[in-house]
Amino acid sequence: MTAPRHDNHDAPKARYLFLAVLLFFFVSGACGLLYQVVWTRKLVLLIGTTSHAVSAVLSIFFTGLALGSLWGGRMADRTQRPLRLYGCF
Repeated sequence: MTAPRHDNHDAPKARYLFLAVLLFFFVSGACGLLYQVVWTRKLVLLIGTTSHAVSAVLSIFFTGLALGSLWGGRMADRTQRPLRLYGCF
């Protein structure tokens, strides 16, 4: 009895897909950080104190993460391809 052969034709494609997904996650996180900095600077002009502006931005950001995790987690459990769902939003 011989061992089954595994074709490695899809290995480079899977590697490039994995690297592309990592790149998109990195860019998404960098955009989130950029938005935090911009909103903090805008709120400093409105509120006047850096610590209050940073507190407001971080509390809103973490609330958004929590609600997005709750909503996105429920949607990801219902779909066959959660990564595609993430990419669409």
